[in-house]
Amino acid sequence: MALVPAALIAAGCVAPMTQREAVEIATERMGKYCGASPRCKPLRITHTQKIKDRWLVEFDTAATTYGVAVAGDGNTELSIWDKSSGVSVR
Repeated sequence: MALVPAALIAAGCVAPMTQREAVEIATERMGKYCGASPRCKPLRITHTQKIKDRWLVEFDTAATTYGVAVAGDGNTELSIWDKSSGVSVR
């Protein structure tokens, strides 16, 4: 009988990441990157898209677009684009 609750808990750990979870992780990642720096202000989410097994969450400021790829295991990868040149900064 104790195996049923344990199996349900384990199933929740391997469930696919939702969009909401991806946005929360990406927002936390941007908070760590930006800190108190004014370079990321004001920051707003402009787009969220699932690509294969990862989520891409895009944030926008006046001069820069930030993309955070969130993998199913919670790892993130940050990309930065300069809007004036259209070139990836990082």
